Amino acid sequence: MNAIAERFVRTVRAERTDRMLIGDEHHLRTVLDHYVAHCNGGRSHQGAGLSPHA
Repeated sequence: MNAIAERFVRTVRAERTDRMLIGDEHHLRTVLDHYVAHCNGGRSHQGAGLSPHA
């Protein structure tokens, strides 16, 4: 589980927080909430509308 958490933190840093100035904790939480919603929602590079094969 630690490896999954480390990968998530590394990805968030690379894709979001390294590219912007975080002002306070509220701003950080907002940025992370939007990022998690993006990751858990439909992302076009995952083949929107395609069903996974079992």
